[in-house]
Amino acid sequence: MANHKLLLKGNTKNLYMQPAAGDNGLAIGCAYYGWYHVYGNTKKAGPGGCPFLGRSYSAEEIRNAIRDYGDENNTMLNVSVSQDVILETAGLLAEGNVVGWFNSGAEFGPRALGHRSILADPRIPGIRQRINRDIKFREDFRPFAPAVKIEDAGKYFIYGWESPYMILVDLVKPEWAAELQGVVHVDGTCRLQTVSREWNARFYELINRFEKEAGIGVLLNTSLNRKGMPIVETPSQAIGLFFSGAMDALVMDDFIIRKTNL
Repeated sequence: MANHKLLLKGNTKNLYMQPAAGDNGLAIGCAYYGWYHVYGNTKKAGPGGCPFLGRSYSAEEIRNAIRDYGDENNTMLNVSVSQDVILETAGLLAEGNVVGWFNSGAEFGPRALGHRSILADPRIPGIRQRINRDIKFREDFRPFAPAVKIEDAGKYFIYGWESPYMILVDLVKPEWAAELQGVVHVDGTCRLQTVSREWNARFYELINRFEKEAGIGVLLNTSLNRKGMPIVETPSQAIGLFFSGAMDALVMDDFIIRKTNL
C-alpha cells in the first residue's frame, strides 16, 4: 500500500522496488555498498533483475523425490509425465482444481511469482476460504494475488501498472469485481502480479492457455507453503506439502502428481 501511494503522488520518476524488500534484501544493499563505496565503481541505473535465482532440479532429482516419498510412506503415487504440461495444467485449473506449481529455480524474496506457487481459478465461489482453511491452514481473511499477463493488466485493473514482484496494490475494475472475488482483499485492494514472457515464460504461457480454456486471463496465485513455513525449495518439500493438505494436483516441471480420486 505504501508503494501504491508513492506512485499515486506522481512526483517520483523511475521508482524501483526490488523483490526482496525485507531482511534477505539486506544482502543486496551490502553488495551495492561494497561495489560502489569500497571498490569505487560508477553508479548505473537500470531495470531490476530477474528474481528467479534459486537452483533448478533435474528430472532425475524429481523422479527420485517421488520414489522416496512413496517408499517412506508405503504408497504408490499417481504420477504422469506430461507431453504438454501447460495444456494439462490449464485444463486442471479450468475444471476447478487447486494446483501446486513447482517450476525451475525458486524466487528470491518473500513472494511466490510463478515458480513455487499454489494456483486456482479466482472465480470459484469460496476459493479463498478453501485454500486458507484446507491448504494454508491460516486465517480466512488472508489475501491472494491475481497473476495476469503484463499486457492485460489494464483490462482487469484500474491502474494496470507493471508489478512483476507482487509488491504493488491495485483495484479491480467494477465490471470484473464479481468474477475476481477470490483475489480481492477485504479492503477492496489486490496485490497485483504482472507476468512477462521475457522473465517468466512458462507461467506466462500457463496464464495464456488458461484464458483460452476458461475465458479469463487471471489466475489466483499464492505461495507454495502453509502457515509458519517458508516457501518450499526442493521437490521433496513440495511433495510433502501436497499430501499434507487439500491441493488436487502438483505439477513439478513436466511431472504431474494427482490425488488418487482426481
